Amino acid sequence: MTRTKKVLGGMALLMGLCAFGCMGAVFCLPAYFKHGILVETCPDGGVRGAINVNTYGLERGRVGSVEVDLIGIYLDEYGYPHEAAVGRGDVSLVLSRDGKETPLDCDWDEPWRGHHSCPLKLPEDLTDGDYVLRVSVDGPLVDDPSVEVKLPLYAPAMAQVMTDRPLYEPGDNMLFRAITLRRADLAPADDRPGEWHVLDPNGELLLRERSKGGPWGITESSFPLSDDATPGLWTVRWVSGAVTTDVQVRVEPFTLPRYTVEASANRAWHKAGDPLSFAGVARYTSGAPVANAEVVVTVSGDGDWPPPTEWLEERELTTDASGRFTLSFGEVPADLIGEAKLRILAVVTDPAGDVQRGQAAATLSKDPVLVDAVTELGDGLAPDFNNRVYLRLTSPDGGPLANRQVTVTNAWAAVKEPKTSSTDADGVLAMQLDPGQPVSLVTPPPPYRPQPRAVTQAVRFNGGNEHLDGRELLLEERVALEAVARRAEDCGVWAVRSAQRATIAMELSGSRLVRATSDGSGFGECVRAKIGDLPGYGERVLSVTFAAANPDIPALEVAVEDVVGSSSARITSLLEARAPLANLCLLRSTAEGQLSRQLVVTAREGSTELGQRWAESDAGVSWAEAGCVAQAIGSLRLVSPASADGVAIVTFDVSQPRSAQDSRPRATVSDGFELTVEVDGVGATRWRSTPSVVPTLRLRPSAVLLNPGDALELEVLRGPDYAGELPDTLTIRQGTAFSMTCARDRKALKLLSKEDRARCPEPKDDNRVRFTLPKDRDGFYTAEWGGAQTMVYARPASTLSLTMTTDKPLYKPGERGELRLQTSSQAVVSVAGVDSTLGTLAPLVAPNALNAALQKVHSDQPAFGLFDALALTSGMVRGEAAAMATILRVSRVDLIDPLSPPVNAAASWRAPVEEELLDVFYAVLADARAAVRAWEKAAKPGEQLTHARTKELWDATLDAREAADRPVNDPYGRRMVLHQLSEDLLAKTQPNLLVRDAARLPEDNEPWAAWVQDEDNQ
Repeated sequence: MTRTKKVLGGMALLMGLCAFGCMGAVFCLPAYFKHGILVETCPDGGVRGAINVNTYGLERGRVGSVEVDLIGIYLDEYGYPHEAAVGRGDVSLVLSRDGKETPLDCDWDEPWRGHHSCPLKLPEDLTDGDYVLRVSVDGPLVDDPSVEVKLPLYAPAMAQVMTDRPLYEPGDNMLFRAITLRRADLAPADDRPGEWHVLDPNGELLLRERSKGGPWGITESSFPLSDDATPGLWTVRWVSGAVTTDVQVRVEPFTLPRYTVEASANRAWHKAGDPLSFAGVARYTSGAPVANAEVVVTVSGDGDWPPPTEWLEERELTTDASGRFTLSFGEVPADLIGEAKLRILAVVTDPAGDVQRGQAAATLSKDPVLVDAVTELGDGLAPDFNNRVYLRLTSPDGGPLANRQVTVTNAWAAVKEPKTSSTDADGVLAMQLDPGQPVSLVTPPPPYRPQPRAVTQAVRFNGGNEHLDGRELLLEERVALEAVARRAEDCGVWAVRSAQRATIAMELSGSRLVRATSDGSGFGECVRAKIGDLPGYGERVLSVTFAAANPDIPALEVAVEDVVGSSSARITSLLEARAPLANLCLLRSTAEGQLSRQLVVTAREGSTELGQRWAESDAGVSWAEAGCVAQAIGSLRLVSPASADGVAIVTFDVSQPRSAQDSRPRATVSDGFELTVEVDGVGATRWRSTPSVVPTLRLRPSAVLLNPGDALELEVLRGPDYAGELPDTLTIRQGTAFSMTCARDRKALKLLSKEDRARCPEPKDDNRVRFTLPKDRDGFYTAEWGGAQTMVYARPASTLSLTMTTDKPLYKPGERGELRLQTSSQAVVSVAGVDSTLGTLAPLVAPNALNAALQKVHSDQPAFGLFDALALTSGMVRGEAAAMATILRVSRVDLIDPLSPPVNAAASWRAPVEEELLDVFYAVLADARAAVRAWEKAAKPGEQLTHARTKELWDATLDAREAADRPVNDPYGRRMVLHQLSEDLLAKTQPNLLVRDAARLPEDNEPWAAWVQDEDNQ
């Protein structure tokens, strides 16, 4: 070694010694080398540990991070605790679940001031569940701390809960199961844990059961109902991660119905002129008919066409010996418009008094074809434009008119050339048509069918007096006269033209009516005829007043015109006395104006007899109530003989009240298009559409039902308001999992990635972008550009199908049946069922109960009210035109990440210093108290327990425990001497708390804490 090297080495050593000495002058070097903490004042005793753990973005297959802070806790020379970062220590991670532990490798960064961090990606093959990440530290502290961080790893999922029955009685055993599916691909979430909850109708939780899940995402459990279970709706709930799904079942005592009621219409659908009737049958569960049962049928109608009012009246029937009943409505009226439903509810009461109900409906339609439309323009048509239209054609009973030739014509368009096309398997056709300009379309009003009117409460009793005694009427007299007013309600017809008021005098002897006299008016005479005996006593003369307001009914007016002679005035007075009674014939009338039926009246000189003949006229309104009016008018007779021969013509006019005029439906006028749609071999109907506007940009796929690996073209259609260039590229994607971009023209190929150039077809420099779908990906693809969006669906290679059969078509009571289920591939099948009698009390789970949960592609308004994206994926949509219309109605797509949400969690641990301190202190305190008791027993009379003697006994207790190898140190390793105890613990060692006999204490009560802290006493 050269002299220079020796000099340099010596200087380096000297500088190191100087630096070490300087650091030692500032920091406590023993604490650094022994405990890894860098502090100015050396700890008093040992150093205890604490650890803080934070995780960020932890997920299977996704990189997150773990951060660990290691902390040392120590006491200074005054006993106050402090914290300092521990600069040394090795951190390890273990992931555990259900007793299975998996060590995790983590590339830890160099710790800085006790902070450790590393990126962490959890294994991708972890199943859903609640995991624990245990973070352990091997360091220089007294403790080797570890922390457990809870990591709930649950992928987005959906669940459906089913019960074995929809209705239970108290004492039954409820069986239930849940299926949990991953939301991203709807595959079963195997072995996904969760909890079962059962709540009673009051919301009280009666069952909380942990479940580990099972294969195929299926988990099941049961709950026995007590015999006094609360009736009402119970809730069965499955909770797994963020998924909460429940179902409600009814619990109540019930009796199965002894019989059932079935009803049906005589045809699948009815047109105008067809006979309409319903047939029903009531059978006991044994199969025997329910004979001679009372049947009450109520009828209601739905649709734009109002049924005749007499159809809506309640009807009473009786079942025959075979338990059957029939309800006939006659022919469907010729004023039928559009489509309507007539529904009946039959309430059957058997001879034993049991009541059951049955329902049925009949479809009425003016046309043999119903049409519904979906267009690319909000279901409207753009004027003078080439519109793409999708029409679904069905028969009135809902059956699709599949594979039919259809002709569409527009009588209002300038070009009246018919358009022809054919419907697909779903009765849907696609057509291009120009509707021309909108025209004014008049919609006739529906038939006016007012409810039958009655002159109810038209007459009221206004009061009166008794004149012999000069008193007011008694209560029983007023009550009886109120009843007279109710009996006289028909007399309100006399007030049709103007309100009426009449005073009637009544002479009574006891309760018997001797005589009643009116004012001679038609209204007064009508009311007088309704008066009978009245309760009371003695001779009485009453004057009572009745009044009638103008009733809200049609009014009949008569006009008499002399042809020969001059008897019209005398005939008019006769008719005006009879006409009000004829108003009762008009309660159902909707006619208004002069009526076609007229009365010819003939007078003979010297005779009071009048000849009468009714004649029909071409002028006026036909009148169904004419016979009733003719009967109400009856035979006419003059009061005195006629002075000459004469002939007069009587005409009748009906005026409707203001309320009827206001409620009468009126025709409406709107701008739109009207086209005739004719189906070959079926018939025709009219289709109306509203005007719409062409959007700026549309994307139209060449097909929407495809197979993986098929070719796809997306056509870019520009509207009249579009300005700009066509897109260079278009992208189809499946959420965040897959995307592919292809070019419209060759110049844009340079914009594609190398992977996309390899899988995209050659562009053709037109307004289409061509794709080849991947062979390994099915499902929905979405394309969007410039605000326009479209979708296509690639069908999976295989679909699931299910068949269900029984071993016999018919079983006898008590026989055992076998149900055979066959699926096209391995699957989970849940079966629930009830017999027909229990089915009348509670419905079964519907076959489409899972539909809402399974949907990832949503249609707020399904095409034709029927076809949504789920129908497309489940195979309900078979035709290409129907599929195109379905895609037009897709409103949104759920973009679901297949991974579970990243977990951000935190946990911490601190050495249990307080607990350890108290454990040792109270053990020493117990021994010290025993030592004081022993001293008391051996001490001489008059000897006192001074503070000094108490300290001696405490120290002796510590020595004895040490000799017996029993703990005497605090959590930091310090001997538990009195002057190092905290104030609250020191207070528990006062002599007066240790001694049994206070006479052993000095009378001078020197403060114990101050004496202990005095350095001379330590």
